[in-house]
Amino acid sequence: MSRGNIRVKLVFSGDEKTLRSLYDSLHPDNVTAPDYMKIEEQIAGGKYVLVFSGDLRGRVIDSIRQSVDEVLSLANMFVKSLKSVEK
Repeated sequence: MSRGNIRVKLVFSGDEKTLRSLYDSLHPDNVTAPDYMKIEEQIAGGKYVLVFSGDLRGRVIDSIRQSVDEVLSLANMFVKSLKSVEK
């Protein structure tokens, strides 16, 4: 029995070309999610939105946390790469 849901939303903003590149970098990792977790992605209006959701259970919370950590780490590497190219 579920005690509720967890939903984590990450929003990246920027120009369309940069957001598309970020999406292309992150999307392959987000294609398949475990049965107990849902990942939604959208690029629109200068924003790239990722939403992670699932039932409020320990395993799901840990999995979503790990996924969010991974996305933030990859996004950080993406930004560092952009900055090094701009130099």
